[in-house]
Amino acid sequence: MKFTARFRNVRLQTLLFAFLAVFGILPILLNSFIGISRNRTFYEREEKIDLSRQAEDLSERFGMMLRSTDRQLELVGSMMQAIPATVRGEARDRWLQDHLRAFVAGASLGFYPYVVELGTGEPRAYLAAGVPEAIRLAALAAVPDAQAGRLKRYAFVAEANSGGVGPWVLVSRTVPGAAGQSQYLLLAAVAVPLQSVGEEEIFLIEREQLSVLWSSGSRSELLDQSVERSPEIRGALRMTGGYPVLSYELRVGSSKRRMIGQLSALGETGWTALVQKRETAALASVGTMVRGAALTAAITILLALGLGGLASRVLSNPIKALAETSHEMASGRFGKRVESEGLGAELHDLAQSFNSMSAQVQEQLGMLRSAAKDNRELFIGTIRAMLRAVEAKEPYTRGHSERVASYSQAISHRLGESREFQDEIWVAALLHDVGKIGIEDRVLNKGDVLTSEEFEEMKRHPVIGAEIMSSIEALRGQLPAIRWHHERWAGGGYPDGLSGNEIPLMARVVAVADTFDAVTTQRVYQDPYTLEEAVAIIRKLSGINFDPRVADAFLEAWEAGDISLVPSQFEQRAARPIDEFQPAHS
Repeated sequence: MKFTARFRNVRLQTLLFAFLAVFGILPILLNSFIGISRNRTFYEREEKIDLSRQAEDLSERFGMMLRSTDRQLELVGSMMQAIPATVRGEARDRWLQDHLRAFVAGASLGFYPYVVELGTGEPRAYLAAGVPEAIRLAALAAVPDAQAGRLKRYAFVAEANSGGVGPWVLVSRTVPGAAGQSQYLLLAAVAVPLQSVGEEEIFLIEREQLSVLWSSGSRSELLDQSVERSPEIRGALRMTGGYPVLSYELRVGSSKRRMIGQLSALGETGWTALVQKRETAALASVGTMVRGAALTAAITILLALGLGGLASRVLSNPIKALAETSHEMASGRFGKRVESEGLGAELHDLAQSFNSMSAQVQEQLGMLRSAAKDNRELFIGTIRAMLRAVEAKEPYTRGHSERVASYSQAISHRLGESREFQDEIWVAALLHDVGKIGIEDRVLNKGDVLTSEEFEEMKRHPVIGAEIMSSIEALRGQLPAIRWHHERWAGGGYPDGLSGNEIPLMARVVAVADTFDAVTTQRVYQDPYTLEEAVAIIRKLSGINFDPRVADAFLEAWEAGDISLVPSQFEQRAARPIDEFQPAHS
């Protein structure tokens, strides 16, 4: 109940739109989310697979290069062992130089053989022409290590790493000479093609020292150090077996880079190649896919919202029209009809039934209004008949109740009372003296001041009137004016001696109107006062007999012309002191 109560004041069109929007958008969002998630996973997996393939291809090319170099060194070694023993001195040197030159000419590009005769004396070196200086120096530096037996088979030539096609590697092999000849150190410097393609970066890492030997592109010490310090890379290098695709963060100076990388061991060299790529570049296709899917979903959602708004409007407009017509019927306007053209079958039938009901209600209401009018006319006629009976007993008051009713309405209007109150006080004022029907004629028509006993008899008429009217349920609201219109604001009135606000407002209003009419009409016991005298009497009795606020409202109505007298209603007489006014009985 609490949940449904929250939607009590929400318009149907809004509810329909929300319902259609939610159940229209949810499948789109769910489908887009699942599609994006699946495609993202697919593209990420494909990118990692591609990175792994690049690392594997790099490792394979590196291995093929080293194996090719080893085979060529074997051929050089075979050549050295084939030197005739008879060839000595300068002829031997020329023989070696010529054969090495011919071998280099037929060898693969980037292969530089270097032969060092390891004798007991000074080593003699033989190498082909055109060997880079850095390679020559690296070969000479390798001789002491070879003599001491600590030369590694594969050595990285750091000085030759000048941003060329790839890192330079020095491959070594020791072969014995022919009988009676010295041992030979065979060296070959080869440039390994490890160029990066596109956004990839390639690093050559020494596994034992966990140090970067070479990197593609221009060298950056900060980047090399960041790779060396990466806990993810260091942890992977300690692993045995295959390397997983890594996801890690590099801090280069003050910037951070999110990377994905793949390690690949390079045979027996003790080195590992790292192929890495920025995650943003690697997943650029994923971002494009996500943006495309998001744009498609957004367009679809906008279309769903537009169609939902249109559908909710089409569905809710007929019901909205029914609701508006219902409100008009509730406020008493029954002429409007609901248009039923263009609606569905159910709404068309509902509109037709509603229009039929509205027509019947309008017809019945017309009959009720007619009956109410007849009843009111009968009611007013009955009241006037009762007034005629009273006036027949007291002829000099003919028209008195009608005038008091008119004055009371005017005063109520000035007080700001409702139209309903004004209608009720009009009826109350008509009936205020109905109790005189129970007073003896000799008292009513006495042409002199009443005696005490007669005045006590006269004072009974408010009670008699209230008792007569109390049996009529429709007149219960008028009883206060009938019973208490002779009470005084300061007290001392009759029949109950009420004062101030104890006296109902209706009775206070009728009291002023009754007195004004009494002093401006001919009575058997007094002549009428002039208009100036009558108004002065109301002012004088304000706060004594009358509620000051009601007396002021009377004066406002009089000055505004809301209260008027028929010229023949009284005869103008010479002014006399208003202190002589004694409202003996009215």
